[in-house]
Amino acid sequence: MDFALMYIPSEPIYYEVVNDLELTEYARKNRVYPVSPNTLYANLQVILLSFQGKDIEQKSHQLFALLRAIQKDYGRLGETLGVLNKHLTNAYNQMSNVGTEYTLMGQKLSSTQNLGEGEIKKIAGP
Repeated sequence: MDFALMYIPSEPIYYEVVNDLELTEYARKNRVYPVSPNTLYANLQVILLSFQGKDIEQKSHQLFALLRAIQKDYGRLGETLGVLNKHLTNAYNQMSNVGTEYTLMGQKLSSTQNLGEGEIKKIAGP
């Protein structure tokens, strides 16, 4: 830490120190902060909250970086889903076309059964 707490174990002496403006200004200039038995705990709590705030800030930066990475992944996934959708649509259309051709071929084959043997020889040739 770049400051110090100066513990003054007596409340009356602490009040004398903090009421001396020249001494208080000198201490603040050198980043030394006097504390008394009554103010020590409060000052330590403020320092603890400061450290916790820095930890939360660091974690929030990590969280935002992770969210930006997830956002990029989401965009790439959307593009991949679009390509997959096109492929599935094309496969569906091709399956429909093959099914139609299969049905037509089956109808043609069925129509050959109705022809007599003689007619088949005429169509097929000698």
